[in-house]
Amino acid sequence: MTTKTFIWGSCVSRDTFEFLPDSFELLGYVARQSWLSAGSRADVAIGELESKFQRKMTEGDLAGNALSRLSDNAGDIDLLLLDLCDERLGVVLLEGDAVVTRSVEKMTSGIQDQLDEAGHVLALGDPGHFERWRTAAARVRDELEAAGLLSKSLVLAVEWALMDSEAEPTPTSFGKSAFDMNQRFEAYYAELEALGFTLVNTGPTLADADHKWGRAAFHYHETTYEELVGQIVGKVRRPPAG
Repeated sequence: MTTKTFIWGSCVSRDTFEFLPDSFELLGYVARQSWLSAGSRADVAIGELESKFQRKMTEGDLAGNALSRLSDNAGDIDLLLLDLCDERLGVVLLEGDAVVTRSVEKMTSGIQDQLDEAGHVLALGDPGHFERWRTAAARVRDELEAAGLLSKSLVLAVEWALMDSEAEPTPTSFGKSAFDMNQRFEAYYAELEALGFTLVNTGPTLADADHKWGRAAFHYHETTYEELVGQIVGKVRRPPAG
């Protein structure tokens, strides 16, 4: 039986998906889009990007289309994988209450500096960010429930790895250590649990020193992905209660 899977998240979910059994089919993927950005539209010129994927994800963020894409595909989705890694760089509040996700792609294209100067940056973990995000999370929960997707959703609440497979400390990401980011994410995961989301996590995580995307605290070793997969498969195949 095929499990049609939609991802709203980052490389954390996308790379984990590669370790799932062949019976899991990727139906769609939304990346580089904060939960704060979903449903918000910003009229911003993109500039040059390195790939079609980067352009598609950036255009999607500016259109705030994550929830509409999920709604359009709701009838076909058996599993919705979510993760919060793309929240790591925060967001920018622009005129007219538009919200744009800060991303490496926007930094590379040169528009992120312009957006930051034109708006107000909210960093992950700051009180202003968290209060807005918890309101957005409640909205996301309500929309997923209305679309019949909340019960099919799993949030990969996996810690950033402190060490890699060569027993070296993982590098910082834009000046933030894995320890710092894990602390910042705690309140967000607690909020999701309180809202009724099902969270999936592991024991201590390990980064892969030879990961295809390079060294990073959120580029994991296969042992971490396999542990996540075991939990995902177990929850998907668990018979309904009662």
